[in-house]
Amino acid sequence: VLSHADIDHYNALPGLLERFPIGVVYISPMMFDPVATGGDLTAPNYLRDCLAAADIPLREIWMGDRLRTGDADVTIEVHHPPREGLMARDNANSLLLSVEFGGRRILLPGDLESPGIEQVIADPPLDCDILLAPHHGSPLSDPPGFAAWCTPEWVVFSGGDRDRTTLSQHSYQRAGAVVRHTAASGAVSFDLRRQTATKAATFRAN
Repeated sequence: VLSHADIDHYNALPGLLERFPIGVVYISPMMFDPVATGGDLTAPNYLRDCLAAADIPLREIWMGDRLRTGDADVTIEVHHPPREGLMARDNANSLLLSVEFGGRRILLPGDLESPGIEQVIADPPLDCDILLAPHHGSPLSDPPGFAAWCTPEWVVFSGGDRDRTTLSQHSYQRAGAVVRHTAASGAVSFDLRRQTATKAATFRAN
């Protein structure tokens, strides 16, 4: 699943095609829209050419869709964007996925930011156990509002030191979350099992 058209979210895919079998690639309905990409479709078109050469289909997904998995106990639901997309840049049209297993919920929001994030938090709250902070924790992703909307137990910020902001981290901490940042912790992994507490492990000691 590719959340949106920013190249840092899919530039490794050509290399992955050489290493792993991929059956289908899911994308936002605005992935190839000139409005969302600022008129520059060079990288998205290159991606499409790579997938076509590997005979891998591209399929659009949008709010309300569910993805099948090999495990009936795992559900993946799309909460954003709407089918028609938003007349805004690609970040606002990022796919927001909810992955559920064993009574746990993980939210993956890509680089979701205004005006898309306002549309999302206007819906009823969606409590989660683990959140990948939208847009690397950028203040443009409304950390206070999003934290109040999804009340995560754990939040992972993915990025370098320059992406670390006290506003974002404190917003999630005030909502009761334990925060981990890859700039300080390295890779962060979670072990989710039925009827047991969620366990987190980091590449570097915290």
